[in-house]
Amino acid sequence: MACSKLAVDKKRKVDFENREFKSEWTEKYAFVLPVGSRKPMCLICNETVAIVKSGNMKRHYETKHAHFEQNYPQNTEVRTTKINQLKSSYEATSSVIVRSATQQERATEASLRVAWVLGKHKKPFSDAEIVKECMSEVVTALFEGTQKDEIIQKISQIPCSDSTAARRTEILADDLLEQLSSAIKKAKFISLAVDESTDSTDNAQLMVFVRFFEKGEFYEDVLGLTNLHGHTWGDDIYEAVT
Repeated sequence: MACSKLAVDKKRKVDFENREFKSEWTEKYAFVLPVGSRKPMCLICNETVAIVKSGNMKRHYETKHAHFEQNYPQNTEVRTTKINQLKSSYEATSSVIVRSATQQERATEASLRVAWVLGKHKKPFSDAEIVKECMSEVVTALFEGTQKDEIIQKISQIPCSDSTAARRTEILADDLLEQLSSAIKKAKFISLAVDESTDSTDNAQLMVFVRFFEKGEFYEDVLGLTNLHGHTWGDDIYEAVT
């Protein structure tokens, strides 16, 4: 057991030593440390090494890129120029990836906003495609040239099928329920109101509403809907709420 603990401590020490990436390693070994990563990346082959340690990068460089050392010797202008070219190429590629991810996030947010509006006005999910078509028509009427084409292209990337709108609505509902649950747990006092009714098939249902005080004002919201099996007496309602 003592030996095992010693091995774990030693491994932990090796993992976290020399964590600071030094800028001269880029010139010596053609490595950079990507933003948000703990693994240095080789600019020549785009492979990474396990930890930020000079020996790891040196071993990788000497083993796999001996030809690079021959073509671009250390401390020469031709090497500095080549390293700068590799860095510029990597940074350009990284910015394209970040930009693409950002555009996808915005398209998803737009899809969620459409689902929110449809749900607020009790419209069917299939209307999401109509909303998307309306946006394109509005842009066509208001804008011209490349700006119009760019905006229409972004609108076309918004996922707005009826199945997508349904999934987005489920996500919004889960998020609202989580927010409500978190706020109720923080409230010092809450009050409940219940209302028993029947649906279109004459099944008894119970609506539960909650009211609580938070941040200087009262909040009221629907807490849930549950079926009442059997009778709708006081005992049944109490058990359903519980």
